Amino acid sequence: MESKKVLLAEPLIKNPIKKQKNGKVADIGMRLGLAYLAGFLIDNCGKYDIIIKNYRFEEFLGNQRDLVHDLIGIDYLGITASSSEYPDALKMAKQAKAMGCIVIMGGIYPSSNPKEVLNTGYVDYIIAGEGEHAFLSLLNALSEQKLVNRIWTTGKNELIQNLDVLRPAYELLPMNEYCKYIAAPIYSSRGCSGQCDFCTLNQHWLNTHRCRSVDNVLREIRTLKEFGFTRINFKDESLTLDKNHAKQLFKALAQENFELNFKCKTRIDGIDKELLNIMKDANFEEIHFGIETLDDSTLELLHKNISKDEIIKKMELMLTMGFTINPSIILGNPGDTKESLKELADFIKNLYFTNPNKVKVYTCINTPHPGSVQYKKAKQKGITIIDSDLNNYTNFCLVSVPSSLGSTEQAIKIIAETQRDIVSSVNGPEPLININNFIK
Repeated sequence: MESKKVLLAEPLIKNPIKKQKNGKVADIGMRLGLAYLAGFLIDNCGKYDIIIKNYRFEEFLGNQRDLVHDLIGIDYLGITASSSEYPDALKMAKQAKAMGCIVIMGGIYPSSNPKEVLNTGYVDYIIAGEGEHAFLSLLNALSEQKLVNRIWTTGKNELIQNLDVLRPAYELLPMNEYCKYIAAPIYSSRGCSGQCDFCTLNQHWLNTHRCRSVDNVLREIRTLKEFGFTRINFKDESLTLDKNHAKQLFKALAQENFELNFKCKTRIDGIDKELLNIMKDANFEEIHFGIETLDDSTLELLHKNISKDEIIKKMELMLTMGFTINPSIILGNPGDTKESLKELADFIKNLYFTNPNKVKVYTCINTPHPGSVQYKKAKQKGITIIDSDLNNYTNFCLVSVPSSLGSTEQAIKIIAETQRDIVSSVNGPEPLININNFIK
């Protein structure tokens, strides 16, 4: 029987943020989620021909997307989508349906808003949450012409506990091109057990956290080095959440001596001097973490479980030990005031000017993503949604304001002024808010 053809695709986005080496503004990171799906299909079922298309990277390389061409002969189109990717994902789905493809959508946005997505008429099935088992089961059921549910949800008891059985299908990706432009992304774990109020990922992974074995991670790093990567970026939501696992990993990296540079993302409350010393030995150079705000009452509202004083001490410790730090802050949180935002801006500017080559700041704007706790309880939390265009739900565009900053017009001005003050001082990549789009 002829193999069914599956196209796994990443959508384009309207408002990219990151500036690349060649000067282009493009968000071109490798989409490991699709690669993991492909790897699982290949390793567990040989009856599907799989293609992966990262359209943002293709466009960055100068190759314009031709959906009609790419969909010829495709039986199943699998699309992943966050909020800002959803508009283009829907455009892709519409074209695929017109050409007779079965459309399956997964990722954060459809997982949080499955009925809305299905009601468009362009999407046949939703994979909600972790995708590997559900996607393969759905494809097999469809190929056997079984009647199936339109929403496939992975429950907590169905999550893959042994992550070592998974692998990204690097053979389907242009790895020799990727290594010219980006650090290689890698996950040593999945999920986060944190309760941050604004986050959608903790819901997506059902507030769980699972780790790969250290040996399994090391094998993948060796593979990435063979491809020609010189930098590795651990994309775990919080690399140090399981401290014992983190210590084992860092010690193994130091012993292996890969001669690679490492970056990671973690919760700042998971950092201490002992851990940082081991990270230093393993050649970690940059640490990305969210501080969101320096106002204790707002930190409590966001369920960050850390105080202003602790945040400052942890950042000072990392800088003293020679790390480059990549703090992200959020403007427009529920509870923000004009005074608290000024204090935050003054602190960030002073931190940057005191350590100009060691501080990289992400100035984010509070974004209640549809389906998140903040979105569902916006009114209760004093949040007014002022922009429903999902193209702007990048975490860097102004889409909501808190009542704690006064009237909507006052809040817009305060957030815009604070953002301009910070970004213009620390040379951030974020586009400045144009208040004329909101205030006539």
